[in-house]
Amino acid sequence: MTPSTAGPSGTPQEPPARSRKPAAPWVLSSQYFERFADEETALARTDIAIADFHQAIADLWPLDDDASSRKRTNHAARLDALDDVFRAESERVGRTAYAAERAITGYLDHVTPRRPPQSMTEEIARATAVLEGADDEIKNKAHRRLLQLRTR
Repeated sequence: MTPSTAGPSGTPQEPPARSRKPAAPWVLSSQYFERFADEETALARTDIAIADFHQAIADLWPLDDDASSRKRTNHAARLDALDDVFRAESERVGRTAYAAERAITGYLDHVTPRRPPQSMTEEIARATAVLEGADDEIKNKAHRRLLQLRTR
């Protein structure tokens, strides 16, 4: 309990709240960057088995047991494409959770099918999707999911 002081009328009063100055935006940005760098380093130090990578994919893009033949075909094509990107990333940075994250991000940014409107090319549609954060939710989910592998 905080101590009270007597006010001018003799009634108890709470001491004035200390004003806390909000952190400057560059401080918050710096803190965010440091946390992100720590997490990326943790991912780079976390070895990953292909089964773990496939489980992360299944968590991000679940396939229902009663999925149609078309959905199963699309799911298999996605898994093959992700495996190809993961293999390439693994050759560059090792078979780690970091490689898995880069594979998922690379797939979403450069491989996943995009249907651009007639007024733009596929490259512009991809760039627009990246800039507007069209896939940020799934990228964040993948990041959180892969971070869980370091605590096993």
